Amino acid sequence: MTPADMAGKVIGILQAEFPLLASMELHPDTALLSAGLLDSFALVMLLATLEDTFGVEIDVETVPLEQFETPMTIAQLCLGETPASEG
Repeated sequence: MTPADMAGKVIGILQAEFPLLASMELHPDTALLSAGLLDSFALVMLLATLEDTFGVEIDVETVPLEQFETPMTIAQLCLGETPASEG
């Protein structure tokens, strides 16, 4: 699965699990944390859903918070990839 395909799946999960996001047009580069769309409680719920859905294990002790900033960075995390540097 490509990162773009996975980002689409992540967007689907976000819209299904979080009513605030259901009516929003989300893109792979939509800021989630810095825009205040996800808080710490939502992140915990999202982690559990990602782990159940994709069979991944995400260690919150070692993963930087920035990894959850956009659907694409979340997708890359689920695929075991390191996000590309921005800028």
